[in-house]
Amino acid sequence: MKKNKILQTTTAFLFIVMAVLLVAQYFLFRDIKSKTEESSSLENSLLKHNEVRNYINSTKKILSSLGEDRKRVDDYIVVRDGDVAFLEDLEGLAKNGNLSVEVESLSLESSEDLSVQGLTTLKIRVRVIGSWSSIYKFLSQTENMPFKVIIDKVNLISKMSGGNSVIGTGNTWEGSFEIRVLKYI
Repeated sequence: MKKNKILQTTTAFLFIVMAVLLVAQYFLFRDIKSKTEESSSLENSLLKHNEVRNYINSTKKILSSLGEDRKRVDDYIVVRDGDVAFLEDLEGLAKNGNLSVEVESLSLESSEDLSVQGLTTLKIRVRVIGSWSSIYKFLSQTENMPFKVIIDKVNLISKMSGGNSVIGTGNTWEGSFEIRVLKYI
């Protein structure tokens, strides 16, 4: 009987120890689980923070490269008060080519598409008189100005001297052109 009692006591003691170990294991598991969730949350937060920082850095790079592109586009368009400077440049090209030049008209052409973007079209009617090669060079230089220049309605007339109307033979020519260029409003 004594053996039975020792066996019962030992069994009860082992049962209590196992119960305590199971309870300890439960609390330990719960603590590990909460720390794992906290760690996962911190890791996700850190990943999101890094993604935001990378996005901001790439956006800054894009904006800096766009700044250069925007400057190029801005230089391609006549500034708000740049009408006079543009006309002076145009007249300078003609005078450098030994042409007499007259600006016949100057107007602004609006369109809804351009107005939304803060732009309009500056339309200039120019008449030049000089040699064929000088007029051709003037047109070429006008097209190559650092602006978006469109030359429309080109009209060339030879002022014949002695019935000779061959291009490039020293005759005087008269040219009328309509020039359009983008301008900020």
